[in-house]
Amino acid sequence: SKRIMEILMFMYSGKIKVSTARFANVINSDGSLIYSFNQRILKNQPLVAPNDIKRYFISQNTAAQLCLISAFYGNNCEIFFPILNPRTDLISFKELAIEFLHEKNLKPLICDTEDEARNLSNFDNRGFWPCYFSKSETTGEKPFEEFFTKKEVLDLSRYKKIGVIKAEKNFDNALLINFKNEFQNFKRQNNWSRKGLIKIIKNAIPELEHIEKDK
Repeated sequence: SKRIMEILMFMYSGKIKVSTARFANVINSDGSLIYSFNQRILKNQPLVAPNDIKRYFISQNTAAQLCLISAFYGNNCEIFFPILNPRTDLISFKELAIEFLHEKNLKPLICDTEDEARNLSNFDNRGFWPCYFSKSETTGEKPFEEFFTKKEVLDLSRYKKIGVIKAEKNFDNALLINFKNEFQNFKRQNNWSRKGLIKIIKNAIPELEHIEKDK
């Protein structure tokens, strides 16, 4: 969905200047992992997260600055992204949960099953908090985060901490127009279908690798 939006925006680059940004998970934004952890603590629920997923995290200020720099200094068809080190800056969801608990002066109480974690959340655990970490089973969840592909042209010399992607300008307009028409049909008929949406996105982005796990 993010990639199709980028391409649709760049379709208008012949008429107006279009620049955008790709950035990491924004710490404590609504709907983020930290936000959900806070909600679970308030509701006396265990922390649950996959242990095989890694992501980059940035602050709300960094995210806002990246957007503004892209808007004011980006050339047409450019994508800005933060330069981060995959060896030191990629953090697993499990690590994040444990660090989050440490900030709350709590220690993780690792459970073997989800039911065990739920049952333990109803008791006074004397400074421990029940956690359940398991292998990811959700659809579309990449094991790690990446900001660019091998095919994309990069400029890593313009800024010290920001990379720039030179986006391609020659898209298959027929594929994109078909996507827009199909999407509008969903909207007019109010007949939203998960499988239907995946199909029209894959038609528009043939390189998309989508593995359906029914979750």
